[in-house]
Amino acid sequence: MHTFPTLLRTFTVCVCALTSLSTKAQTLNAPELPVGFSLQYGASAVVPGAEAGQDTTWDWSALPVAQVVALEFARRDSTVFGSMFPNATHAQIVQGQTATNYSYLGYDDVAMTYHGFIEGPTTLNYGEPQIMMPYPFSDGDVHTSAVEFQWSTGGIFVQRYDSLSMKANGYGTLLDPYEGSYEVVRIEMHRTIRDSAVTGDGWILVDGVGFWQDGMPLPVAQTYTYHQVLEGDTTFWFSGAECLVDVVVGMEDESLSTSAPSLEMYPNPASDVLFVNGPAEAPVEVWNAAGEKVITRILDGSQASVDVSGWPAGMYVVRLGREVRRLIVQ
Repeated sequence: MHTFPTLLRTFTVCVCALTSLSTKAQTLNAPELPVGFSLQYGASAVVPGAEAGQDTTWDWSALPVAQVVALEFARRDSTVFGSMFPNATHAQIVQGQTATNYSYLGYDDVAMTYHGFIEGPTTLNYGEPQIMMPYPFSDGDVHTSAVEFQWSTGGIFVQRYDSLSMKANGYGTLLDPYEGSYEVVRIEMHRTIRDSAVTGDGWILVDGVGFWQDGMPLPVAQTYTYHQVLEGDTTFWFSGAECLVDVVVGMEDESLSTSAPSLEMYPNPASDVLFVNGPAEAPVEVWNAAGEKVITRILDGSQASVDVSGWPAGMYVVRLGREVRRLIVQ
């Protein structure tokens, strides 16, 4: 039995800039994280150019985005499973098809660390965390880290080996499909995760390039290729790219928000009718948790009403231009 859970998403999600930088970033420092925020990112099956280079521009403005996915980034102690990961500081929370998945991370002045996950009925606590990135991390630096431990799933003891190598190899400007421009450090990443048990042996190999902006907790964009190895046979799994869409800052402290939003909606949670306010004649899009577009509505005047009474309960994403808000339908 092999379980390769959402911990892999640690390097396949991206968060947009909470601040703007005007100079070329060649060093990544420890991020100063807000209390909490929600983010959305666009995923594509296309792998755009990400070649190494210094003072380079990577133009991803034409990248076709297949879906938009929502993710929460919250303090560890504000989450329901936070007490199980006392050495983590934050959690990534993703609404899956059948359950909400939690990945726990730690940030301090020394490093970014990975501590484990909760995915449906499966819990994995690394104990000794994986060091994902040391701080500061500059162009030309190399980082390697590995952890090995035993855990149990479905009554079966599994030996896990998790090895990571990263190389900062280039810096410059990344242009995204949403007219965003970010000063980034280019980091090559290779990760190997192996689960071995009496029932068999399986690996996942992940290769990719991440573009990180100084002060950010995750890459703003990246490419990735996954291979699966079962009983010695290596097969291509999937590849693609992801880039930021937008972020809403200050989920737990509204004073962190620096500007008044032009997108407003109420009530939230909603069960019958949702009212959306914004600029007149602006297009409003709603996406479900699977990344599927539910509706597009043009604002009549400055408000639109949407009948959500027949929608399945769950989390949705409401988007107006580059502004995005989370919606809960009950």
